[in-house]
Amino acid sequence: MPARSCLFLVVGITIHTGCADIIGAEFDVDPIAEDGGAPSSGGGGGTGGTTDGGGGQSSGYCPDGAVEVAAGAPYPYGIAVGDDYVIWTESDRVSRALKDGSSEPEVVQDGLVRPSRITVEGNHAYFADPGDADDGTVWSVDLDTGEPHLLASGLRGPQGITVRDGIVYFTTVGAKGSGSPIMQIDSTLPGSNPAQFLVAPAGAGFLEAGEDALYGSSSLGGPFFVWKKDYQDMGNEQPTIAVPVEVGVSVVRLTGSLPIYAAYPSGPIARYQEDLSQPLPLVLETSQMADITVAGDWVYFAEFGTGTIGRVLVAGGTPKTVATMTNVNGMASDGEAIYFTQFQPGGSVCRLATER
Repeated sequence: MPARSCLFLVVGITIHTGCADIIGAEFDVDPIAEDGGAPSSGGGGGTGGTTDGGGGQSSGYCPDGAVEVAAGAPYPYGIAVGDDYVIWTESDRVSRALKDGSSEPEVVQDGLVRPSRITVEGNHAYFADPGDADDGTVWSVDLDTGEPHLLASGLRGPQGITVRDGIVYFTTVGAKGSGSPIMQIDSTLPGSNPAQFLVAPAGAGFLEAGEDALYGSSSLGGPFFVWKKDYQDMGNEQPTIAVPVEVGVSVVRLTGSLPIYAAYPSGPIARYQEDLSQPLPLVLETSQMADITVAGDWVYFAEFGTGTIGRVLVAGGTPKTVATMTNVNGMASDGEAIYFTQFQPGGSVCRLATER
């Protein structure tokens, strides 16, 4: 049943209050079968034990109808997908496997501290490891060969990461009481050194690269922000737009350049306009929102608190539950399927086809 929700936005120096009808506050069960046909049944709680007919591994912890890409992984977290491989971070390493589930997982880099977010462009993946103190690192991985390459070291707490045309952007931790330096490095030029791109509001954690601007979220010591910074605006180290919101922003995603999707830890998922004003809430309430991804006309989301994997139309509509899995966390999509991780010891990495 539709409900009302208000978000307080600041654009420049003008304060706006935006209230919009929630498009669908109830969930209908709508499982997606791996073959894109009839819905599967009995998938609650991630306890299914099906086997994909295309040669995937047994789904010991994945929902019914899903292919298990990996099992027994130590706290799989962030995930990204390329043409042939899916790659994900774990408690102290990064692993990859063929995305159809037909290969055994392969560790491509170990000995890390706590890598989290990971992103893909072309045939390369990029991730950051915060390390301890000032020994954080940023890496690239050739998805075809699995070979890692160190891009930068001696960093303070890098975590959020994204890439556009070979330029890698990543968050770092600033001095106490200051903002979060967002750094950039050209991954196509061997020996390049990181350079500061902007100083974001303190607590920057998630980055997403659009066609013309970098988008991010910040959530430390005050209002929670969604912000953007034009790539060409190098003369001003501050974001051109910052929008404080009522609750914490955990994820920002784009489809192409726009619209922007912002997921809140325990509140709505909203679609923003180009200037980050006039949000359209797509989902009213969530429980410990972990991640979202965009596939075609759908926004898929993972709720860690309830184990819900759901989706809602980009244009708005009734959110639907497509599967459940305990401790569901990171999400990614290649358009044909969604991929997600299970954040627990001995966790799984799963693939679930979207509707065709």
